[in-house]
Amino acid sequence: MSHRRLTIVSLFSIPLLAFVWHFATEAVSCPLNTGLPYKKAGQPTIYYVTPECSRRPFANPALFFSYFKSWNAVVTADGPALAAVAPDKLGFMPWGPLYDPKYGALVKTVADPKVYLILNDKKFWITSETVFSALNYNWGWIEDVDAALLAQYAAGGEIAYTDHHPNYTLIKYADSPNVYRLEPDASDPNLQVKYHIPDEETFAKLGFRFDRIVEIKDTEVYPDKKPAGAPGTAPTSTVSTETVPAAPPAPDSEADKPTASPPVSTLSGVSAEFLTCPTQSERAAFDADFELRFLNYPATPTSSYPNTRWSEYPYQCDLTDKNPTRLTTYNTLRFLKHLEFDRPLPFTAGRTLYEYLTLKTLPADGTIYPKLVIEPVIDCNVYSTGGRGARAGGAAILKVTMSGNFSRLYPVLSGSATDIPAWPGAMRP
Repeated sequence: MSHRRLTIVSLFSIPLLAFVWHFATEAVSCPLNTGLPYKKAGQPTIYYVTPECSRRPFANPALFFSYFKSWNAVVTADGPALAAVAPDKLGFMPWGPLYDPKYGALVKTVADPKVYLILNDKKFWITSETVFSALNYNWGWIEDVDAALLAQYAAGGEIAYTDHHPNYTLIKYADSPNVYRLEPDASDPNLQVKYHIPDEETFAKLGFRFDRIVEIKDTEVYPDKKPAGAPGTAPTSTVSTETVPAAPPAPDSEADKPTASPPVSTLSGVSAEFLTCPTQSERAAFDADFELRFLNYPATPTSSYPNTRWSEYPYQCDLTDKNPTRLTTYNTLRFLKHLEFDRPLPFTAGRTLYEYLTLKTLPADGTIYPKLVIEPVIDCNVYSTGGRGARAGGAAILKVTMSGNFSRLYPVLSGSATDIPAWPGAMRP
């Protein structure tokens, strides 16, 4: 049976046809040097001038650093010269040549709809949409990359089969947390065996991605490779996709130790310890790590709101009444800081959630992207009990804005150990 070539039309629907553009091959005249980043004096946005003399904005620092190693590469251009370069119709920057997609990535360039699987130092072309779906790859895994990045990988052949997965694919079965890598059998390269990755440390050392593990059908059977251990690595635990309890934060000192409430088991299965007061050093650390916006209180203290910082409602440390009226931002920050998983989250590149959030802060030169912002907001669609500030039926929403680039709403518990929101998805980061 013949297969259709993988195209943007069949993958993502008609409106995204704008993602594929014909790039001119003839030299063009441009008021600015192509292949460089530019910004207008006094403006934060940085643009990349393409070889076709169009400009694309960098949406975040990570994309910028996938092309350039330093902010010093940015050239300040006068307004008329930059305005003379037309906006690129693509509208976004793909990942650049310095980006490391890591093991098991699915990539394509913006000028070619072919999708490639990256395994080791080779790229494998997935020849059709039918093959892609049959092998249970996820459309959301596909990353747009610059052609120069794709050129760094040698051609590894085509994937045009559906009865098995390529060697060196990471797999797991639905009824088991165990993760395996497919490999050629040492005695017969035409046969495939599965190597059980014994623990997370081994997984990390091999440079694998937890968000690129393919779940396969139980009818797709491979014999085990023996021995299963990796040289020099002692198995300590099974790599799993389940969450594990987080350790409660340690106080700065016995004299500074806050009073603890009982541990709370959240709806996502994570145990958290909610404490009644942050220490002075904790407050200083939170102030340093985040831009904390204290609801909609005035920036200048008034008689009604004499102090809009840590000592003012709803941020003060009085949680003794056990009523859902004293949600404190610092308790949520503490939860983010000490929430742990037994695997890296897909978007954190192996870091803890708190490390990831605080990583994306204001660049040293202070020119683009605001510091990470945490701001309590009230979502009346979730809680409509009224009240001011963070009083909202026992919970509030923290809007976490990363790099000024996107936001997500995080439902959180109140400080009371007895107040657990009973709606689906509560406390899921």
